[in-house]
Amino acid sequence: METVAIDPQNLDDRTAAAWHDLHQVLERESQPGDDPIGLEQLLLEARTPRPEQAFSRWLVVDAAGIAIGWAQLEVRDTVDNRHLASFDIGVRPEHRRRGIGSQLLRRCAEGARDSGRTKLNGWASAASPGDCFLAASGGAFVFLARLSRCPVAGLDRDQLLEWSERRAGYTILTWDAPTPEDHVEAYARVLDVMNTAPLQDLDREAEVFTAELLRGRERVMLDRKGEKWVSVARHDQSGRIVGLSELFFDGFRSGRVGQGNTGVEPAHRGQGLGRALKAVNALRLLEERPGAEFIETFNQDGNAPMLAINDAMGFRPHIRHRLYQVPVATALAAG
Repeated sequence: METVAIDPQNLDDRTAAAWHDLHQVLERESQPGDDPIGLEQLLLEARTPRPEQAFSRWLVVDAAGIAIGWAQLEVRDTVDNRHLASFDIGVRPEHRRRGIGSQLLRRCAEGARDSGRTKLNGWASAASPGDCFLAASGGAFVFLARLSRCPVAGLDRDQLLEWSERRAGYTILTWDAPTPEDHVEAYARVLDVMNTAPLQDLDREAEVFTAELLRGRERVMLDRKGEKWVSVARHDQSGRIVGLSELFFDGFRSGRVGQGNTGVEPAHRGQGLGRALKAVNALRLLEERPGAEFIETFNQDGNAPMLAINDAMGFRPHIRHRLYQVPVATALAAG
């Protein structure tokens, strides 16, 4: 058994195939019934990180060249949250409880330490082997999220038309990424509303959104063959954009639609703007994407206002995910 660092930019075919095979095994376990990611998409996404992202990856292979475990450390070069790094670890079911996951966690902790980070964020599906591993690793459970899905065929067009009716004093604008130049600064500014979402016990600073960051993320999304639709609410009196909603499209799996950020500035809430913005995008989806099967959205499990909109729209819980924060010092000491 050998642990090797892998660089997606310089990956031989055999190693790429072994990594992809392991990835499929883990995806089928964590997302039963879904089509796992293909090799082309796995490599494309790994080779096109966002400008602020830096990754380290390791693969554990046996004597036959079969990948039995892997890990990924992500460190973001942003002005905020410079104490945090994120990690993913996966081990084939038949090779668990042999210390492989702990060995990989130490690799991630060493990389985080060398980058000046003090905490590691790690996600796992609730009640999964990964959940048990993170709890046993010395991590603190800090955030419960609900991944929900809404069948596109179940969307109520009449309800959406009612929700999308014009609100007095506001105008809804729409565009496709890349964001038009005359809106990019305002769009980056309104994204700050996402910092008002509940964080539960998560140690995280408010995220700073800039036009440069937005442009970089959109460029990478397009390079990965993705698409993004945006709807925003403009306050007519001030001319400011005060709310937004996004839909994302996977260029490889056309049936899957991702609901991105949806938010309205506190001073403009209570007027149905969030519902209107989501409805505008959903109505367009019904018209233009007949092959879409479901919309997927990710919310903090206690975010009652947003969950109420989603439930009324037809979203139902699919998987719950638990976020743990592991002190780097704890992970290093355990290793």
